[in-house]
Amino acid sequence: MALRPDDPQELQLLASIQIMARQPQDALVTLRPLLDNKEAKANILQLASTAYEDTGDTPNAVSTLRQALLLEPKNTSLYLDFANICFAHESFQVGIDVITEGLILQKDADDLYVARGVLYVQLAQYDKAEADLKKRMN
Repeated sequence: MALRPDDPQELQLLASIQIMARQPQDALVTLRPLLDNKEAKANILQLASTAYEDTGDTPNAVSTLRQALLLEPKNTSLYLDFANICFAHESFQVGIDVITEGLILQKDADDLYVARGVLYVQLAQYDKAEADLKKRMN
């Protein structure tokens, strides 16, 4: 960072390390210059979402992840992150709804079927869960 303090890749790498080291507040400070840029990329927003969630700021985590989904609506990992947040906060139906939106764009995204199936199980909608898991196996 001392050699290239304005390099977006270096900032992203440092923020990733800070999150892994359980320093999400520091990661958000590191990402701030990239987030302030009106053209922040989806991967930066995804990283910030993780940091927000790790600090207990779920509203900002969700909002930031939604921004990332608007930028890259076919990025499966963004939907999976959203499903994880919904699972952690027992917002199962919201997670199902968002995953379903992702499946409209990506009918062959096996990971999304599995995630939605797990969320259906939490709502005791076993038939729907089984149908999703069978799609995954086909």
